[in-house]
Amino acid sequence: KIGARQMAWTCSGCGGCCGNFLPLSNGEINVIKRHLKTHPEINAYEGDAMDCPFVNDKEKDRCQIYEIRPAICKGFRCIDKGPSPELAKRMVQKKMRPVSMRETFFSNSK
Repeated sequence: KIGARQMAWTCSGCGGCCGNFLPLSNGEINVIKRHLKTHPEINAYEGDAMDCPFVNDKEKDRCQIYEIRPAICKGFRCIDKGPSPELAKRMVQKKMRPVSMRETFFSNSK
């Protein structure tokens, strides 16, 4: 059940929720890899090793893959300090596994 607080919430764009280790499904990994092949201008953010490599520091913590971002990113709400119970349940059902965003998408074998 979504409350008024969640419905009224808007992202501040602070990037505080963007981490390197995120739970992704194999389908999400494949979508991002295909997107990177058609968008060679996307480079890994060189900030802290624990930051998501898709954060674009030149544009004040904006996501470089926002339009195809994973479910965990779509469902994360800072005011709740994590994903909603519904999202957490779907993540388990979809067999998502924690992956290193840097290793998965920006290793030499990209």
